[in-house]
Amino acid sequence: MPKIEAPAVKVGQVWACNSIREQGRSVEVIATRDDYAVVKTLTDSDSVRRDLDANEQCRRAGSEALPVPNAYSRVGQVGRIRLNRLRPTMNGYRLAADAAVVTDDALADLIASQGEET
Repeated sequence: MPKIEAPAVKVGQVWACNSIREQGRSVEVIATRDDYAVVKTLTDSDSVRRDLDANEQCRRAGSEALPVPNAYSRVGQVGRIRLNRLRPTMNGYRLAADAAVVTDDALADLIASQGEET
């Protein structure tokens, strides 16, 4: 099986998750340490957004019972990912924006493209 080449991981890059369960999630690399990248979540996955929207609709309707009571946004959360997962495999990540082009407009384009894929 051929080895999948991945771009070098740099601080400031934005990576989008390829996993079916986390589709729509994107992270920004804020540091690299040893075999890990320290990342900050920029966008929630589609399933988390659906759960949060369902809860919000129930709150607006005045219901105290929420369909997904444990749902919470992970935007801004800091975590770490092994560097070998930052490559375009089925359960890995794909480079969405390089460090030099991460701007508010690039992030907005990323969020819009995630919505078009579903």
